[in-house]
Amino acid sequence: MSSNASVETITKRVGFDPRSPAWLGIIVAAVAVLAGALTPLRENMWPALLVNLLFWGAIAQGMLIWAAVFWTAKAEWTAGVNRLGHAAACFLPVSVVVYLLLFVGVGSWLTWSPVFEPKGAWLNAPFLFVRGLVCYLALAWLSLWFVRLYRRADDQATDEDEKEDELQATIDRMGKVSIALIITYAFAFSMISYDLIMSLSPMWISTMFGGYFFIGSMFAALAALIITATLVRDRLPLGKHLGSEQYRNLGNLLLGFSIFTAGLMFAQWLTIWYGNMPEETEFLIDRFYYEPWKTLSILTFALAFLAPFVFMQSNPLKENPGRAWIPAVIVLVGMLIERTVLIVPSIQHEAPLLTFAFIGVIAPGFLGGLVITMRAHLRANDTASPVDLSLRARNRAVEEVSP
Repeated sequence: MSSNASVETITKRVGFDPRSPAWLGIIVAAVAVLAGALTPLRENMWPALLVNLLFWGAIAQGMLIWAAVFWTAKAEWTAGVNRLGHAAACFLPVSVVVYLLLFVGVGSWLTWSPVFEPKGAWLNAPFLFVRGLVCYLALAWLSLWFVRLYRRADDQATDEDEKEDELQATIDRMGKVSIALIITYAFAFSMISYDLIMSLSPMWISTMFGGYFFIGSMFAALAALIITATLVRDRLPLGKHLGSEQYRNLGNLLLGFSIFTAGLMFAQWLTIWYGNMPEETEFLIDRFYYEPWKTLSILTFALAFLAPFVFMQSNPLKENPGRAWIPAVIVLVGMLIERTVLIVPSIQHEAPLLTFAFIGVIAPGFLGGLVITMRAHLRANDTASPVDLSLRARNRAVEEVSP
């Protein structure tokens, strides 16, 4: 095979097209990261890369976590939604690569690098790097294992020569892995939030922050699932399992998690307020009394919490694929601003216009990567899982044999 033919085969397999919006976003983002790393703009680029990792990486992981949650709960309406969550798992190795890349410029964003003496046994760059890498690798491994088990179960369910007990053994293993994945997610994302966000203000302590961060990530992932369902429902056979029932249930979950996440935010704020300890209040003072952070904090509340609470009261809106994506997009914009407000003021107190610009330029690259990896998975898995489709019958069978 000639070299030209080899390049053509690889290009077709990965779907590379520099004219497509997804690939164009990746190229522009890569150029911005390279230019920022090699110039004095590195002080703005590295915090922007951190914001995007903790936003887009959390969305991809959260979409798969929802698939694991639905499987663990034996939800019968999620056959189409689960497939979308599985597709997001393909992006998780990208999160690992970006995390490794971040430590090339650790001096530009880790405020206490290489060590914070009062807490040096815990807050030293090598140890932080290793435990963060372990968290990302553990999540990626469990996530890909869960998706592989799903594929194996699908193959066994459609193969007439496979025995029922072998399929059941795979399904039982899927249940165990899904529970392990959910527990690992809660622990790992709590640890990641402590290390990559809280430690940027090293004297600040909040025992609620880990829960707030991973619940907020699941909230953003719900919005991403609604948007993704809207994009694929008319393009793939999977779309017949993404109807009004699925949109209504996802909308109800989005409404519930907007209230839940806002409640965690308020509970954390209230605890810091009545404690009135200088090492804790500093985190709030920077974000609620100084511009542009005060305005951005208010905007976060309006977009990420108030808007879905208002919009999702309407059942016709939730059930309409042509409109349900609107509040979901508003939520994602609000959560991107929220990640910016959590991270950047700890690194750059003044209004960092160049950092905002880098966040905006790099974000389409992450979005493009998520689109391309999910599209590659959905091309090979464009129908609902046979195991998910048989779940209703399996649930009924269990009910019949239960005492």
